[in-house]
Amino acid sequence: MRRRFSCRRRLPTPTRQSTWLQDATGLAGIVLVLLVAVSFYLTNAPIRAQQQPAQPGQITDRFTRALDELDSDKLDVRLNGIYALERLMHRSRDDRRRTIIDVLVAYIREHAPASLPVRSNATVASATRPGHRQTATDVQAAMTVLGRRIPSAQDDVLDLSGIVLAGAKLNRAHLAGANLNGADLAAADLGAADLGAASLIGANLSGANLGGTNLRDADVSYADLTDAHLGRADLAHANLTEATLTGADLSGAELSGADLTGAELSGAGLSGADLRAAHRATGDSVRCVDVGGHAALPAGLARPVPGPSAGNGHCHGDEEPERGATTCRASAWPTWFPAWLAARSRAGCS
Repeated sequence: MRRRFSCRRRLPTPTRQSTWLQDATGLAGIVLVLLVAVSFYLTNAPIRAQQQPAQPGQITDRFTRALDELDSDKLDVRLNGIYALERLMHRSRDDRRRTIIDVLVAYIREHAPASLPVRSNATVASATRPGHRQTATDVQAAMTVLGRRIPSAQDDVLDLSGIVLAGAKLNRAHLAGANLNGADLAAADLGAADLGAASLIGANLSGANLGGTNLRDADVSYADLTDAHLGRADLAHANLTEATLTGADLSGAELSGADLTGAELSGAGLSGADLRAAHRATGDSVRCVDVGGHAALPAGLARPVPGPSAGNGHCHGDEEPERGATTCRASAWPTWFPAWLAARSRAGCS
């Protein structure tokens, strides 16, 4: 009988050792995946804690701790307390939110300087130079927190009256309806801020940047806006009674419905501004004003004609403005005198 031979190769039978190695490799892979998952969970624990609603007891503890940090003599600790209050403000109900806002306002009052030296022409000129006056770091941080809060219908008006915030950085701040009566905001940056319906009676805004700022319906009466930048600001229906706007830049500003009774605009720039519906905008109001070629003036109001005396508004040649009148009278001075006077005074009318 013939023996039959097979050409197929027999596979080796797995040994106990190779089976153990395969099991160990699989187990190690499972353990590695579990370790990665646990590590990811622990790493993201703080994020999950912030996303979860805080319990009333936790909020109270954090609020108390933040208040303690505000009393520290170390700046970095105080700053940590200020920003801790900001986080709590965003996550608290309305009554706690109002309390936090009051705490920050009180902190600003406590740490901002009580007053500044009496200003003269020289000190005003130096104070309004960029970088000359700066708000304290912690006060600036507290104002930044208040300025970038999301306004709520339940918020009361911010009472910042009389506070010294000279040189503060408050661009795009939400300060609508705020009480800033008598506040010192000289050289402050309030560009594109919301000051709608705010009260700025008697405030010092000399040299301040208010470019593109919303001042609609604001009360800026008796305020000092000397050399302030108000380009493209919205001053519609604002009260500018007896405000000082000497040398201010109002180019492109919206002044429709604004009350300019007794406002001082000597040397101000009104190029492109809209005064057509401004109340009580008289010839005296726009005397010695650079209205440019695009300013819209109220009906019946003559456009100032600049002449060789550069800065004398209506008057030109060897005429000079007579104080209290809208006409010009002949000058008894030589023809070069108005130009010399203009070099000494930006308005040329004093």
